[in-house]
Amino acid sequence: MAIKTAPAIEPVIHEGVMEMLQRYDCVAEFWDRVALARECVPEMRSLEVRLLDDPDEQGNVWVKFEAFLARPQPWDERHAREKYYVQEAAKRFKSRFTPRFPLLVRVPEES
Repeated sequence: MAIKTAPAIEPVIHEGVMEMLQRYDCVAEFWDRVALARECVPEMRSLEVRLLDDPDEQGNVWVKFEAFLARPQPWDERHAREKYYVQEAAKRFKSRFTPRFPLLVRVPEES
């Protein structure tokens, strides 16, 4: 059985993201994580990617993925997708201090 994935939605990549990815030599990993986000949230309508300084660890940067849905979805379903993303990422990618790549699933009222 084929895995359902989001259509070829191109991420909106905000200022500074690509430069930071190049600095840490993780551009290929970034695109693999975009594919994982599409797999985890097949009904996403858009994907935005921006930099965020880690509020807890100085010097750590997050490349935050925000997957936006077209319709509201219960929190527990969105959280399950975020959790699945974390579990799959742990299997597929090496651990690194920075950057980290969290996924947040957003619904229209949170936009």
